[in-house]
Amino acid sequence: MTSTVDDVLAAVEALPAGAVVSYSDVAELVGTSPRRVGTIMAREGQEVDWWRVTTVRGTLPEHLMADARQHWEQEDLGGGATMLRDHAPDLVEWEHNWQQLRVRT
Repeated sequence: MTSTVDDVLAAVEALPAGAVVSYSDVAELVGTSPRRVGTIMAREGQEVDWWRVTTVRGTLPEHLMADARQHWEQEDLGGGATMLRDHAPDLVEWEHNWQQLRVRT
């Protein structure tokens, strides 16, 4: 059985390059709250591609924005709320990839 931390990190790891989701999206997938996802990302998120998980406005805490913008540029994501709409993952594929990662842990 996996922990919520493991589930959140696996959900982020399951995102393909060029995809962006919100804390709420991750929370819905793993069955927790957006606030819990944010806490996990703040404490453990450096282990995964953290810049692919933002607020619903497509932002991150100010101290992360400079690094995030560099990653967003490398992946041609842009930024802001439109980034979430324009670069959302295929939800069925994302969930499948997440489930596969959970089986390995």
